[in-house]
Amino acid sequence: MTSNQSHGAQSHVDFIVHLIVRCERCAELEHLQSKFIQAASGFAGYQLSSVNQIEGGPEGYQAYAAVHRFDSPKNLIEWLESDTRRNLVQNTKAALGPDLTVDYPLELAGFSSWFSDPNAKSECIKKPSVWKQSLIVMVALYPLSLIIGALVTLTIPNAHPATTRLIVTLIAVNLMGFFIVPKLCQCLMPWLKSTNFWGQSLGAASLLAVLLFLWIMMHLFMTNPNAPSQENTPEVTPELSAHSSSISIGSELLC
Repeated sequence: MTSNQSHGAQSHVDFIVHLIVRCERCAELEHLQSKFIQAASGFAGYQLSSVNQIEGGPEGYQAYAAVHRFDSPKNLIEWLESDTRRNLVQNTKAALGPDLTVDYPLELAGFSSWFSDPNAKSECIKKPSVWKQSLIVMVALYPLSLIIGALVTLTIPNAHPATTRLIVTLIAVNLMGFFIVPKLCQCLMPWLKSTNFWGQSLGAASLLAVLLFLWIMMHLFMTNPNAPSQENTPEVTPELSAHSSSISIGSELLC
């Protein structure tokens, strides 16, 4: 859904639908869409509708973009939630069945753009599974947060832990959002799009193996800041022990 409003001009709101249908059934789809246009024109606030062929459909299919424009969101919602449109949608699905795919494109912003395909020709966007997104974010975030945390601690050794974590969060999220995760997603886009069980399982196992490898490397090469340092631990010698005992005895005699 997109809207447009300028000072002194009439406002409007557009509802866009992307449809992909088998080429041999294009005429049926266009006939069914003409019924949507005819029905929408009878609702309050209706301004215009259009159904146009667009590029981006897979081989053997044709993509369409259908646009319905109303003068306000309120009037558009009345059309979208009407029984008339609901019946038309059901009739279209029943008539074309699996030969038709319908998507409602949204403008990607923020973290959603991490997992979009920049090379996609069609605006029909299907988000990858949540568990795939989570796995990629974990693989990127785990080593990044540890490395940045170590660098911040070395740079500002006396900083409060809350300050350190804030700095780590600011740097890590921006690096992930603008560079790391988008690059990872480009490399893993075939896996993100995959619906094959074995392909998805192999990809997930590979990422978990990478995460385990990173944990081993971090465990070997990063020291525990909470562990006592040997340099700061005084060496206990017999002389020091005897001296401490004499001090203890002297203190008892004074008491």
